[in-house]
Amino acid sequence: MTHPRLHAAAAPDRPAVIMTDGSPGLTYGQLESQANRGAQLIRSLGIRRGDTVAYWLHNCPQVFEVYWAGQRSGCYITPIATALTGGEADYIVENSGAKLLVVSPEIEGLAELPRRPGVTVLTLEEWARALAAQPAGPIADESPGFHMVYSSGTTGRPKGVRLPLPEGEVTALHQLAAMLEGRYAIGPADTYLSPAPLYHTAPLAYTTACHRLGASVVVMPKFEPEAALAAIERYRVSLTQMVPTMFVRLLTLPE
Repeated sequence: MTHPRLHAAAAPDRPAVIMTDGSPGLTYGQLESQANRGAQLIRSLGIRRGDTVAYWLHNCPQVFEVYWAGQRSGCYITPIATALTGGEADYIVENSGAKLLVVSPEIEGLAELPRRPGVTVLTLEEWARALAAQPAGPIADESPGFHMVYSSGTTGRPKGVRLPLPEGEVTALHQLAAMLEGRYAIGPADTYLSPAPLYHTAPLAYTTACHRLGASVVVMPKFEPEAALAAIERYRVSLTQMVPTMFVRLLTLPE
């Protein structure tokens, strides 16, 4: 199975997101409900297939609420690095054509972010209230979306990589998930540790691919070596990302 919706139906209480700081995570059932509510909100704001939604968030479960809401709404999903200034973030919002931006209120650059006409900006608290007011069922015109991540380390302004949107059903086979399943045999019994910022391409792609395959995703708010080792032991992590392009399976010893 290659979509969290299918795992929500099969095992709604299985953890989808676990936070290592002890803050609330998400089960697959909760992730499905919140993603549907997010898609309903997206449509209520007049956002359609091919439009962009963005998030400027620290590592938190709401990253996945925004992502999976956009993925089933036919939207491009654009993450913004949390260390950017308000002006730098505004450039990405404007350049990507984002019509919705979900933000962590404690981000330093937020106070300097201009408010653009046609862009709805929601803090995490406002996002939660807006979702609570929406129905939990799927939208009528679902279609698959895709992430659009902006480059870093380049000269001049960051560039957005805008690939054609996928066609077909939102639960259709996904290339990265299929590759990881074939190479690492990832499934619902696995637990993946994500130690990196979820605004980077690889952490976002790997965690969401694991959700497609039903694994539990353990998220560190911030990487610390000793905390990562403790999380591996505590949550019996079977997979992790060692460097941006290296996905590895760990040896899990019997209890």
